[in-house]
Amino acid sequence: MPRHRKITFALADGSRARFVERSPDTGHFVTVQEIDGADRLREARAWAKSHPPGRSFESGGSLRHGVGKEDPYRQTKAEFAAEVAEALSRRALESEGVVLVAPARILGELRKHLDPRTKVLNALAKDLGKTPDHELHEWLDSLELAAEAATSSA
Repeated sequence: MPRHRKITFALADGSRARFVERSPDTGHFVTVQEIDGADRLREARAWAKSHPPGRSFESGGSLRHGVGKEDPYRQTKAEFAAEVAEALSRRALESEGVVLVAPARILGELRKHLDPRTKVLNALAKDLGKTPDHELHEWLDSLELAAEAATSSA
């Protein structure tokens, strides 16, 4: 079996994240750490429902628009992405680099909050957060090959 470099895959969405690595023993992808922010997201959703934004009429027509503070739901997702990026930056010290897998909006937040020394080898704009470990090879094998090629040529 070929030796695989130690690469951490971060699979995240707005409320859950997990870090996946290839097992040196079996060669399969395994989850090594999970972060759950679903409770905070539920609280933000409940608060937003109980505190709807004010409404304003458009001066040129009959349209109405929400006015007021930024959406707390999106703000909670951004804060969660910052927390995941911090944990990922710490874990990246033990690996040769990271691969980010998340929906596009979350990818941007993750990149923004990662430590500048964290080596991002590849990224995929896809939500694989609920994909079981045994099915991850369908998505992560090609990302791993590209990341290994990038690290070996560097």
